[in-house]
Amino acid sequence: MKFLLLVLLIAVGAAVAANYRGFIELGRYAGWVLDRKVQPSPPQAARSAAEKKTAPQPHVKPIPERPKAEPSTPDMAPPAGGSPPSATQPQPPAGTEERSSSPALQETPAQPAVARTLPPSPLDKSSVQAQAPKAPSYPFSVYLGSFANPAQTRTAVAIYENKFGIPSYWVKVDLKDKGTWYRLYTGTFQTAKEAEAFIREKKLKEGEVRRTRYSVLAGLFPGPEEAEETVKRLADMGFSPYTAPLPGGEVKVYCGVFSSLEGAKEHLAELAGKGVKGKAVER
Repeated sequence: MKFLLLVLLIAVGAAVAANYRGFIELGRYAGWVLDRKVQPSPPQAARSAAEKKTAPQPHVKPIPERPKAEPSTPDMAPPAGGSPPSATQPQPPAGTEERSSSPALQETPAQPAVARTLPPSPLDKSSVQAQAPKAPSYPFSVYLGSFANPAQTRTAVAIYENKFGIPSYWVKVDLKDKGTWYRLYTGTFQTAKEAEAFIREKKLKEGEVRRTRYSVLAGLFPGPEEAEETVKRLADMGFSPYTAPLPGGEVKVYCGVFSSLEGAKEHLAELAGKGVKGKAVER
């Protein structure tokens, strides 16, 4: 009896397994109502699907997405209306004069342009020299007369200063057979026309325009006050110094006036004999 039951159970199990696998349809024999529209899936796949549906999903923290970089905007010409470019438009490269006013683009400062040092060209040097002011020259003077001794010369200096209001200076010259004379001059002029106009203005009937381009330069000073001490020292030593202004306010102190460079050099030797340093120059 037990054997029959065992065989029956094995047969029933085999039938159920065959029906489950689709080899036979027990619905026809046992009267089961089965839905033929739903196709059973293999047991492992069904269990896996059921486990996926019923198994609790672990909580996973979502990973934030990285912000997408803005696409580069191609170079665009500014609008015809003249409005400034927006913050997304490209800005001019470093080194140009234009500067962007957008704070978004100013967060990353541009690298400064490296200035290249170029050697000066000959044209640049000549242009600089052409722009530099040239010191004026004074090759003309007004001759007032000659006197045989220092006393007469000092008297004439006082007369011209008091009567005509003009300063004058003299220079001692050796005329060999004619002896030593003291020639009296006034003014320092750049052209002969300036000297002639001065004669007419001051009504100097005995005045003559002389070309006296050489002299002894005794010093160059920032202004008249600084030159005054040198002028006084030379006068106390028996010479007759005078001044000539420069455009920048500087003042040159001269001593003697000559028509030749040799005469200026002889006078320089006389000054050097008394400890005065100077230089024979063109006035």
